[in-house]
Amino acid sequence: LALAASAVAAIGPQYDANNFEALPVEVNTTSNEFGMSAYRENSVVYFRADSSSKKDGLDNVTILKSNVLPSGELSQPEVCTELQNLGVCGSFAYDKNADRIYFSKFNKNTKSYQLYESTYAGDAWMDPQPVEIKGFSYGRMNMSIIENANWDYIDKGASIVQPVLANNGKRLYFVSDAKQGSRGKTDIWYMD
Repeated sequence: LALAASAVAAIGPQYDANNFEALPVEVNTTSNEFGMSAYRENSVVYFRADSSSKKDGLDNVTILKSNVLPSGELSQPEVCTELQNLGVCGSFAYDKNADRIYFSKFNKNTKSYQLYESTYAGDAWMDPQPVEIKGFSYGRMNMSIIENANWDYIDKGASIVQPVLANNGKRLYFVSDAKQGSRGKTDIWYMD
C-alpha cells in the first residue's frame, strides 16, 4: 500500500490514497459491478454480474444506468434496457454524435465475443450488425503490426472486445485473442 500511495502521490495531491471511498449501496452490491462508461445525456452505464445465475454458461449480466447529479454523485441506478436489448458485453465506444455505437456481443455459434455496431434512429438503437473486418481469416504474416494495419487476420474463433474510437472516429482500436500474428495472449489491434 505504501508503494501504491507514493505512486498516487506522484500523480497529484488530489489523488491521495486516503481520499477514496466506495459508492453507496445503490451502486455497489454483493454482485460484481464493473465497466463504467460515460453515456448519453450526462449519465453513466456500468455492468452488474451475478455469478450465481448463469445464462448460456456466462454470468447473468445486467447493464445499469445512473445519471450524474450536479453534486457529482450517481442517481439510483435503473436497468438500461436500450443497451441490454442490444446485447452489449463490456465497454463500448460511440461516435462524437452518440448515434453509432460499437460493442462486443457474445456469439453462440463461435463461442466468442464479436464486434457489432448499431445506429441510433429516432429514439432507439437499431438492430446490431456485425462489423465487417475484411480478410478475417488470412493475412500477411511476415510484416510488423504497423505494416499490417488497415486489414485483419484474426482467427474466426477469436474474441474481439473493448472497442475504442480515436482519430475523430476514423480509427477503431480493439483487443483480441487472435492467434495468428499475435504477440501475446491478447493484443491491441486497430483498423481504419
